[in-house]
Amino acid sequence: MADPVSVYLITADETSASNGITFGIYVHSVVLNGQAANQVTLALYDAASVTGNPKIRIATDVTGDTEFNHSKQYNFSPPIPFGQLTADIGGTNAEAFVYYNRQ
Repeated sequence: MADPVSVYLITADETSASNGITFGIYVHSVVLNGQAANQVTLALYDAASVTGNPKIRIATDVTGDTEFNHSKQYNFSPPIPFGQLTADIGGTNAEAFVYYNRQ
């Protein structure tokens, strides 16, 4: 049986530990959602703020000259460990769902 996972919703830039996850986690999957005319980008940091190099950087794909996918899912096997997590998200009406479990 798979371990139970939690979902963390990201809708705005996170720049401090109070806005992130402050305990150790394993990231299993990330789903990005947004408007088709704008690309959604997400950078996940293993830090208390969004400084330095992200551990994961992902984005929605281009589907035409000026269109992007509304949604994109990324799965990680094995899951990626984070000591803590903060994020930088971009795009109009962008949201990201991070599926994780505690270490």
